[in-house]
Amino acid sequence: VFSSLIEKAFEKKENLHPIIRKSTNYINNNYAEDITLDSISKVANVSSVYLSRLFKRELGITFVQYLTRVRVEKSKRLISCGNNKIADIAKSVGYIDEKYFYRVFKKMMGMSPSEFKKMVKTQS
Repeated sequence: VFSSLIEKAFEKKENLHPIIRKSTNYINNNYAEDITLDSISKVANVSSVYLSRLFKRELGITFVQYLTRVRVEKSKRLISCGNNKIADIAKSVGYIDEKYFYRVFKKMMGMSPSEFKKMVKTQS
């Protein structure tokens, strides 16, 4: 679902508000950092309230939902591509707390990172 959201966003990239293009590019390139709405609003040189409204209007989701989805998508790729420990993957996509990463991943994917890893291995 999220992959299609990213694809949709980039298919109509020229139709996206320039501030959203700049913000999503920044998130996509810096997702492992400690990113907040305030930090992105400074990068985009707008207020955080305005940026929050733009995210919802342009993408149909909040800033936090977008950041979370980017991080989970990146973690799915890392889980699929190797034998990295889940804790290391969590850190590499911006989650300091492994347990929180597990909860976020499970909420989005309907399964834990470990279950996802097993599923990917059985499909290979």
